Amino acid sequence: EVPRLKKYHNGQMVIETTGPLDLFGNPSAQKRVAVAAAIPSDMDSVDTHVKMSVLSELLTSGPSSPMYKSLIESKIGSKYAPGTGYSHHLSTPLMTFGLEGIEESRAGSGPEVEKIINDT
Repeated sequence: EVPRLKKYHNGQMVIETTGPLDLFGNPSAQKRVAVAAAIPSDMDSVDTHVKMSVLSELLTSGPSSPMYKSLIESKIGSKYAPGTGYSHHLSTPLMTFGLEGIEESRAGSGPEVEKIINDT
């Protein structure tokens, strides 16, 4: 059995990476910020997986979705970070939201993106 992640503080982990991450993208906008929340082990069921998958789609799919409006329309980054959404296939299921294409020179983008996600 694979051990569950224990690296989360208050159930959340903020991941911030800088470039170069995309060789074909804008070289000055390579930063990615994502906030991942671990799903508690007592919620690890098929029913929970279905509900979380639907919730993830409702929050992120299309220009009228809450995360699109909050994250993409903010123009902080250019698109969702890889891994955005619900991932149940990991040893610890995660709900992750984030942005990529953030200007490398933009100071404080980690806390800024985290606040937008938590407020949404």
